[in-house]
Amino acid sequence: MEFVFLFIGIIIGLIIGWLVAKSRFEKIHGIDPVLHAQLDKDKSLLEQELKSIKLEAATLKTEAEASWEKLMSLTGDIAEWKNENKNLTQKLQDQKETMEQLNTLLKEQFENIA
Repeated sequence: MEFVFLFIGIIIGLIIGWLVAKSRFEKIHGIDPVLHAQLDKDKSLLEQELKSIKLEAATLKTEAEASWEKLMSLTGDIAEWKNENKNLTQKLQDQKETMEQLNTLLKEQFENIA
């Protein structure tokens, strides 16, 4: 019988010790279990949102890099077209001067013949 009372006393002591330790832990950390559960839920939602934002950022980065490559390509094309335009303008100017010289020469020869 004494062992039964001793055993019951040990169990009651453990329960009281556990309750006291739990109470002190909550006071030290100041965390309400309901609040803790809500914070865990909020944390998981924020982590999901963070993953979504990181995925979107990666997608936008890829799109930006593709746009940059296209811009560089188009800039190169513009430089080539400008150079070709400059060359054609110079060629046209040279042909115009040649035509004017030929016109002057023909006019002088026509006047000499006449």
